[in-house]
Amino acid sequence: MQLKKGEKKSDVGRRLKLNQSTVTTIWKNKETIMQAALEGKSPKKLRKPKFEELDQAMLSWFNYRLQNNVPILGPTVKAKAGKFAEQLGVINFKASEGWLGKFNHHHKTTYVYERRGAGC
Repeated sequence: MQLKKGEKKSDVGRRLKLNQSTVTTIWKNKETIMQAALEGKSPKKLRKPKFEELDQAMLSWFNYRLQNNVPILGPTVKAKAGKFAEQLGVINFKASEGWLGKFNHHHKTTYVYERRGAGC
């Protein structure tokens, strides 16, 4: 995004059909965004999770279980997230299906499902 000399961010926003706050955010983070683009990273990967410490704890827990071939199920992940949130003093956290989907998408997690029944 280039600003012409004397051009206002609001004018750029109108020209590109973007909100002025979006233009300001892009302008403020332009170096980081450009570096990510050069490295082939998704701009969404630049966004940090809302509860970063919880996210890191969950990722470590998830990877440990995965490496040890321990079954991982959605309800188990959500329950553990709730416990970690409580231990970390995270307020207003809900381990919802939406949270689980974002966690899985962000980390490209793969589940190891528990086999049920005889002969499976």
